[in-house]
Amino acid sequence: MSKSTRLPVPASRGIGGHAEAASSSADGDDAADGGAEDSEAAAAVFKAIRMQGWSGISMPRELHVGVFAFVNPVWCLKPPLPSPLSGVVLQHHTELVIDYSNTRHRRFWSSMAPQTAYELGQQMINLKCLVHRFPQTPDGAEGTEDGHFVRAFGWCRGVVIALVEGHAAGRQAARDKEGPVTGMPEGSLKSLSFEPVVISDLALSEAEQLNTINSAPLAAAPSHPINLAALTEAIGVHTAHSVIDGRGWTTPAVECVSTHVSDEIAHIRPFVATTRSLVDLREGLPAPSQVAELIGSIPVGQRGSQGPLAKLQTISYIKLFDIESADLIDGLRDLQACLVDRGCSKSLDLLGVEVHPNDCHSLILNDYAAFKALATFIDAICSPSGEVGIFIQPPADGEEVQDIPLPHLLAYTRFDFSKLPPCGSPLLCTLLQTYGARRGISDSSLVCPRLETHGPSPSQCRYVWTVTQDQLALPRNGPIAHSMQSGLVFPACEAPPEGYSISIECADGWTPPPDAIPPEPPELDAFSPIGLLPVTGLTVESRIGLGVAKMLLSKGAHLGNLQLMDMAPADVLDLLKGIRASQMPNRIQFASLTPGDGRQLPVLPFDGRLRGAKTLIAEGDIAIRLAALMRAQMTSLSDLAMSGSEAEARQALTSRGHGEIDRLSLGFVSEGGGDLIKAEDEREGITLGDHKDDLPSIKNLVMHLDVPSAAVVDPGTFILSALEVESISELTVVLPHRSHLGDLMEAVERRFAPQQIAIHAMDTDARYVMTAGAHQISSFMDLPEGQIELFMTAEHIAAFRKVAFAYSSTGQLLASLMQTEEQQQRLEMSMNLEATVKQLSHYLPSLPPDAAAEALATDFAGRMYAASLMSVIDPPCAPRRLKAPLMAVMQQRDLLMEPMLRLHGDGPCLTSPSVIASAAQLMAILQKTGIHIAGIELLYKATEHGHGYTDMLGRVGDARGLLFLVRSDGDMHGCFIDESIQPPSHVALNAYEAAGLVFKASGASPPTFQSPSVMPYCITVSQANNEQQGQLAKVSVGGGFEWLGMWAPPPLGWAQGADGRCCVRAGWEATMLQPLHPNVPPVPVYNLDVFFADEIEVFTVGGATGVSGVSEAGSCS
Repeated sequence: MSKSTRLPVPASRGIGGHAEAASSSADGDDAADGGAEDSEAAAAVFKAIRMQGWSGISMPRELHVGVFAFVNPVWCLKPPLPSPLSGVVLQHHTELVIDYSNTRHRRFWSSMAPQTAYELGQQMINLKCLVHRFPQTPDGAEGTEDGHFVRAFGWCRGVVIALVEGHAAGRQAARDKEGPVTGMPEGSLKSLSFEPVVISDLALSEAEQLNTINSAPLAAAPSHPINLAALTEAIGVHTAHSVIDGRGWTTPAVECVSTHVSDEIAHIRPFVATTRSLVDLREGLPAPSQVAELIGSIPVGQRGSQGPLAKLQTISYIKLFDIESADLIDGLRDLQACLVDRGCSKSLDLLGVEVHPNDCHSLILNDYAAFKALATFIDAICSPSGEVGIFIQPPADGEEVQDIPLPHLLAYTRFDFSKLPPCGSPLLCTLLQTYGARRGISDSSLVCPRLETHGPSPSQCRYVWTVTQDQLALPRNGPIAHSMQSGLVFPACEAPPEGYSISIECADGWTPPPDAIPPEPPELDAFSPIGLLPVTGLTVESRIGLGVAKMLLSKGAHLGNLQLMDMAPADVLDLLKGIRASQMPNRIQFASLTPGDGRQLPVLPFDGRLRGAKTLIAEGDIAIRLAALMRAQMTSLSDLAMSGSEAEARQALTSRGHGEIDRLSLGFVSEGGGDLIKAEDEREGITLGDHKDDLPSIKNLVMHLDVPSAAVVDPGTFILSALEVESISELTVVLPHRSHLGDLMEAVERRFAPQQIAIHAMDTDARYVMTAGAHQISSFMDLPEGQIELFMTAEHIAAFRKVAFAYSSTGQLLASLMQTEEQQQRLEMSMNLEATVKQLSHYLPSLPPDAAAEALATDFAGRMYAASLMSVIDPPCAPRRLKAPLMAVMQQRDLLMEPMLRLHGDGPCLTSPSVIASAAQLMAILQKTGIHIAGIELLYKATEHGHGYTDMLGRVGDARGLLFLVRSDGDMHGCFIDESIQPPSHVALNAYEAAGLVFKASGASPPTFQSPSVMPYCITVSQANNEQQGQLAKVSVGGGFEWLGMWAPPPLGWAQGADGRCCVRAGWEATMLQPLHPNVPPVPVYNLDVFFADEIEVFTVGGATGVSGVSEAGSCS
């Protein structure tokens, strides 16, 4: 498959590639001789003319045959072919076009056998031009990628080869017939052209089929050489034509050969191996070693005579990338010798070589031997007045642009240019332009070809300097030569809009000594004092790179972004002190800073150099402390991002006065992944509201939070706390997993009950809005890698604040304020009603602690009263400073600071009676039963009543509607049966059927059910004793398989559980096992977990309505 974009190639200086126009008759010197009017063939022609009514045409009789041939192409001749008629007509044809896009052409040539084509070619003895137009799919055709196409080179390729070989044989036979005195030149075919023609409706599959139609030449190679003595050009040769190689073609007069880009040479060799006239070798040549092999196939010629390549003027493409350095050096030397030995010495007018930005720096610029080999090659074969084009291979679709090692671009500073040919310096300047760099002006007096670059300029460049161990000592070669200094620049006018970036790294696998002096490589003196003006980004990944950083900054870099890592705060401040105010970046980032050696931090002069910094990013606690120190000087700071501990982030915000911050990011996403704030209490997240009075004015808050699903009690707490900061007008929360959105929705639903929480899709599939009742409280969207971004505007925040405490009345709030404030303050509130009303409109936790606590308790009571049936109501979300007064108010009102269950009936809300299942998990199980549950009672608890089977039976009795919960290592297994436990009295086992559920849950996650709804299960119960009977569990719930078995015997080799704890077997989904015999269907194999229970609880649930299904106990097998 090919790509539709073509590499830039220089204009051809060779012979034109267009076929000649058809001639009405053969040239006089090409005409066949010998009594045509007396032959049987001529008689057939004249008969055809009479039948077509041409006998009355006023023209000499001898011209009739030529006119007939002109109006009757080969595909219009009557079958069978060849024939005597075609033998006379076809010798007058000088041009032949085999065109797939022409319907008549396509049908005629597709149905022709190569042998027939060979015989027709024998009759075309005066053929001058043959054009083969093969089909090509359009860009992005069915079955291909966008921007790509497929060519069916093989369509009628065998026919074309047969025609050419038949023509050569027929021409030679005609000359042999005339004898030694023949005036017929040795050859007539001057041009072979292979051209693609785009077929708009051609698909990949059809093109692949067409590629096989008449693609093979005659099986037997010609027994005599195919002498194409007049052939001067072969245009569009492709690797598909490699089948010609070895068939004995001789082309002594070929002047121009153009070929498609390929790493092969077999398709080119038939056209150049015997030439002595080659002028233009255009496009598509592979690496130098392969081109040397191709040129080596041309005989050298006799000593003293002009070589076969003496006329060669153009080699427009040689590939110089994706090869090893040694292969490049040897290939260039071999190719140079092959060309010079064959007469191409300082004669080439145009040479084109192609390089790739990903390896030119290492392959040529960083290797003196390779650079010298290329310069010597150019000097040996190119005319001093010629031109050398360096073509830059553009990156392919999806190809990553690799980092460019800066030392590779500066390796020339150690080159010995006195041992290089005159083109060495211009070649260096030209290659450096591949990477956006320019080095001085070449000496105009140099006698060498003109060198130019062609191709796209670097759209994005990231340069890298790697500090290695051998750079620590003084440079082995000392300072660079004076002639090498201050000549290199990155022109600002040629840089991409975002500028260039430089990263300074430490070599992999090497840890510099702590006291190592950062090296300052003298090679960097090659840059002009303003040579790095367009460098806008600098990253220093280690302290050992500070010397390089200081030298780069001295070369005029005007930074927009500075990133410093793996160094001490003192090192950071030392570097910042050396940056002029005009060079100071507006974005500064610290990451992975180290404690250092105890040096006292240098004091930054208050000279305004940090005044322009607008963004500060600190990753890690040490970096946050340094950011807190620098904040006072960053008077224009608008964007602050931190990741580390909550305590350090809070200290950085509160230690430098109030001020204003447009955007505060707590936790941020970097190239290496997510960097997050570690909350002091993971259950609450980051609670800024506790310190709202000490914070700067924050307009936009962004929180990247790692919410551990197993430990979260209320994922909404951090949002409610952030809303206490009244300056916030935009709030963005990024959750790492989409599952956390469900956790958040449930938390909001429990917190705002009974208002309906809903999610609505917006215009795009990726963005949604969340509503609470009639209020839109947030929008959110899916991010890459499964993250969720929750976004709240000022309108969302206002609605959120309003619905968050919808059940606290203004009257109760005013009463609370009057009770908690002193007499003088109450008098002021009565006198200034406007201020009082404004205070009442505040977000409730922002009020004085006692009043806020009263309001929170009132809201909680109101939410419990208004809660919908079978729901969970969460307790108030109280900031830390309000926890003590809130607990006091809750105790006064006999309210519990726990999630409450609202069941059916008129009874009060209940706390969860389970220590195994959370309130949300328990409610999910109760809802799944389908029973209108009015109460739930704990009957048995293993750690309190004993772990034995009979301990459980004695507590449960004949109670019905039983819920079993089992805990082990924080995970839960359980079942519900709408029946009682019925141990047998006389037999070992009692099995009966009852409606039920089987479920499990990991940590605090929602339970997963074995079936989508209540279904019949087989309940198996053993006798009322603690003796183990075989491998049977005392209580088993299953149906063809044991889904949950309790009080089971431990597996062989297991010790009895500590304190006689219950052994439990839990099965879940089946894995289908494929038997060895193909006729036997797969069988299910169930995964069985065996463990000792930490705790077991048994509840009875009461309700007025039973579940559908089995209401009376039935038997099961």
